Amino acid sequence: MSEWTEGVCSDGAAILRDGQPVPISELLDHLNRCEFIRSAALEEAAKVADELTHVPIEWPISGNTRPHEPTQKAIAIAIRSLKDKT
Repeated sequence: MSEWTEGVCSDGAAILRDGQPVPISELLDHLNRCEFIRSAALEEAAKVADELTHVPIEWPISGNTRPHEPTQKAIAIAIRSLKDKT
């Protein structure tokens, strides 16, 4: 994984990736790719969350209910909440 830092270049600041200056165009391309990947990941997570929130849960847990289902539903609700905020 790359390390992003800030440096000084002439009379201004520079963005560094692994200690090397990064041109603005490259930085913008990188940010746009990250946004695209983030959006796609949230979309996929939201689909999974929708599926998981429809898992029937019996409480208290009986012998026929898997004990991890409440955790799955809580995670699914959290993921759905993240997606709705973006």
